[in-house]
Amino acid sequence: MRKIGTVISLLSLWVLSAPVSAGPTWPGADSLWDPVLVGGSLYVDAQADSGSDYYATKPPKPMDIVGGFDPQGDGSFAAGFWSLGATDLMFRMRVDGDPSQSGQFVWTALLNTDADSDVDWALQLDLSGDNQVELVAALSGGPDNGWEVILASPPHTIGYDETLYSRFSNASSPLDPPFTGSHFHGPEPMDDDYFVDLAIPLADFTALTGWDPGDPLGIAFSTSASHITDNKDRPDYAGWNGPAIPVPGAALLASLGAAAVGYLRTRRTL
Repeated sequence: MRKIGTVISLLSLWVLSAPVSAGPTWPGADSLWDPVLVGGSLYVDAQADSGSDYYATKPPKPMDIVGGFDPQGDGSFAAGFWSLGATDLMFRMRVDGDPSQSGQFVWTALLNTDADSDVDWALQLDLSGDNQVELVAALSGGPDNGWEVILASPPHTIGYDETLYSRFSNASSPLDPPFTGSHFHGPEPMDDDYFVDLAIPLADFTALTGWDPGDPLGIAFSTSASHITDNKDRPDYAGWNGPAIPVPGAALLASLGAAAVGYLRTRRTL
């Protein structure tokens, strides 16, 4: 992982020159999101009452990431998705409740941009005070310590307008696994599941992190009531996973490792 002081200095310089954007170009349909995979299977997350989640404390429904088969037997549903557009890198997570409810909520895509086991960056929708989508350097944490991730302290100035770079949508209709149709709390409309989407301009992400679309990218999802740690729902997995992200002229490769979660990459086609 890079030295944090150097990273934060670079981020501060980036803020002064960051261009104004009209927002991301979201996928035009739910089915156009790519599910994040774990060893070839969908990235899922246990229900709140299963006893197998890495909860620090039992989260409220909008902060409970869900996936797999719901209590009605429908599924399997992906808990997390990604999408790489021409100008934006985007992430989506499924939660067990309406995220528009008022509360100190943070939804996070934890990202590993190198080959070690630590989280390197967090892209998060921070509604705990900053009210923005922000890219934050990770100081420590990952699967080796049960995903107890500590992020750089505020001010988190590498931010994007949350009205443009995030959005909420209903995940319970129509029935179309692994995308839509889940009801993880109950079948009634008041218990619908939702998607939380967040995005960052691809040019910003590559410039700030040094990551290139041909590099490995580990992805996990968490929620929090704090923008410096993940203290609600943490990943269930004992290792990293990530999609093989296609770029023009690229082909998918097999997993890089033999851990419980695959770490996928792309290779340029000659």
